[in-house]
Amino acid sequence: MNKVISSASNENYKILNALSSSAGIKKHSCFLVMGQDIIREALELGTLDSRILAEVRTEAHQPLSNAFPQWILTPTLFKDVDVLGTKYNLLLVQEKQIPTFEPISKPLGLELIVPLGDPNNLGSLARSAWAFGISKMILTSEAVHPFHPKVIKSSAGTILKMNLVKASSLQTLGDFPFWALDMKGQDLSQVKFPKDLRLLVGEEGSGLGPLRASQAITQMLKIPTQGVESLNATVAASLALYEYRRQLGSYR
Repeated sequence: MNKVISSASNENYKILNALSSSAGIKKHSCFLVMGQDIIREALELGTLDSRILAEVRTEAHQPLSNAFPQWILTPTLFKDVDVLGTKYNLLLVQEKQIPTFEPISKPLGLELIVPLGDPNNLGSLARSAWAFGISKMILTSEAVHPFHPKVIKSSAGTILKMNLVKASSLQTLGDFPFWALDMKGQDLSQVKFPKDLRLLVGEEGSGLGPLRASQAITQMLKIPTQGVESLNATVAASLALYEYRRQLGSYR
């Protein structure tokens, strides 16, 4: 079914326009998938088919599938919605409810605790996590929404396939033991990883802050550097994931 949207006062357009922010995604329980390669892979694998609400395009774009409702925007309105400037069809997808983290559960493999508020950092971390076979990402309330357009783009779509759970604020951690990346920790190369653990990636800039004194932290890790005080959180985490995988060997 085709739905033509030509006015900025249209309610469906207002929803689409709101989906460039975490607040808009939470409010409407849906998100936009952008990017030709990401969309093509999703359609080929069929991972989103049951949740695709509409294909969003202009008259000039050929439909990608006849299986989905078509929302056809004017070029001006489409440009507003296409915040990444892909100039390619978009998919409007129903958000899958993210389960709540259970602190009493035991980790299975390496599980990342992630408070990253920068969408590009979160997406890049998700891509590294997927590459190194990481089992789960635990997103604290400080984290940007995982289906923010920039997160999906910078993760190359891998965030759509990951096992995600949501947790409360970073400052309330303490109900379960975890490891943490911190410049005051032990040299990464000198640490033996257990198979099952949870690893906290400190937020950019503030790092662990007061959380450094938490009794729940059983091990702090640092990445030794020269000439710079610290590494980008995503880079540091990726190096830790590599070392974990190097020591443990097997993937998923």
